[in-house]
Amino acid sequence: MGLFQVLAEINGGEAEKLLADSLGMTQKGVEATFLDSLLHQMAPDQYKSLALSVAKDLLLNPSEESLKDYQHKTHLYSILTRHRDLDFAKDAQELLIESRRQARPFRPRLSHHSAQGRCRADARQGAR
Repeated sequence: MGLFQVLAEINGGEAEKLLADSLGMTQKGVEATFLDSLLHQMAPDQYKSLALSVAKDLLLNPSEESLKDYQHKTHLYSILTRHRDLDFAKDAQELLIESRRQARPFRPRLSHHSAQGRCRADARQGAR
């Protein structure tokens, strides 16, 4: 990301084009957010549609590499928030619901009495 910062400091047409091309090719949320921020400083709102398109695509189609970054989605949602994009709200809601289902698989709860019985049985075995 240091290279991106250097390009932004050069602040020419060629540097801006390289940053925009990098935004279009990135697979990481953190890079997309950083590039969006740099491009916004260089040319406010000129790359808004590109940033939104990249963020939405990476949310819907995460790469293997991006799945390893637990903040990947947070970075991408920050792009949507920065540009006040509401078009993706329904898709985002479905993604959040699906991710919660995967994070917490259904497990039937034991009744209070059966859990107490298991604890007592475990305590008896430990005393032997």
